[in-house]
Amino acid sequence: QNGNVELNWSPVVDTMNTFTQYNIYSSLNFAGPYTLIDSISDKSITHYTHVSANASNSPVYYFIKTNND
Repeated sequence: QNGNVELNWSPVVDTMNTFTQYNIYSSLNFAGPYTLIDSISDKSITHYTHVSANASNSPVYYFIKTNND
């Protein structure tokens, strides 16, 4: 109702211990362009709240990229 978006994902499997961060990207259009909205360096975190995403008024699209060394 307030337009915030709660994102949840499965934790990364990091058997080589090379995880550096999750990068969270957002766009108002499916085809982009996508903008980096936040980075999370703790691999145990598997959720993110995009505050003021305005999703109650229009669609918002996301992708999450896992970075490693």
